[in-house]
Amino acid sequence: MAYSAPYAVSALHVGFDAEIQPPHLSKRVAAFLFTSIDGIFIPDAGTPAAPVERSYSSIVIGGGLFVHSPGIGPAVSLHLGLGLLTRGNDVVGGGFSFVANVYPYYFSITDAIECQRGPFASYLASSVFMWTGGRLDVANESRGGLVSFGVGLDISRSVLLPLIAYALKKGCSTPGGPKPARDEEERYEE
Repeated sequence: MAYSAPYAVSALHVGFDAEIQPPHLSKRVAAFLFTSIDGIFIPDAGTPAAPVERSYSSIVIGGGLFVHSPGIGPAVSLHLGLGLLTRGNDVVGGGFSFVANVYPYYFSITDAIECQRGPFASYLASSVFMWTGGRLDVANESRGGLVSFGVGLDISRSVLLPLIAYALKKGCSTPGGPKPARDEEERYEE
């Protein structure tokens, strides 16, 4: 869900992000680069004979920080980006965006691949996150902000990790089943 200030109406915000994360800055903090493709769908105005098109898409690039607690616990990622607004094949403006994601049941990808918490927790529960975001845009016909929020699913955790675990013959796909969970400090001593 979203609220568009220039049009003073509610809207639907749908997005897809891809991140590249170099090695962690510390045990619990990582920086990353991202790109995002978003669709903002705003109800049309005007008359059926002459509608006013207000929906648009956005292509954003930027960077951010990812912070997580030790073991199982919350994680937060903060994104700050710069992007273009498009309507059809036309660039109609640009702006800044900020997004915060909160993963309430996060744990490391190593634990997820090894299925140390079971298949549901490893592949689904750890991929659910809540997000909120804001945009400040300047477009041909207007300028203003957009505030949005929602629930997301990290597809890399819920779809790709089970496939990786199966290919590596680890975790939930092994005949012995999941391995017991390791202590947080033990994991970083390796």
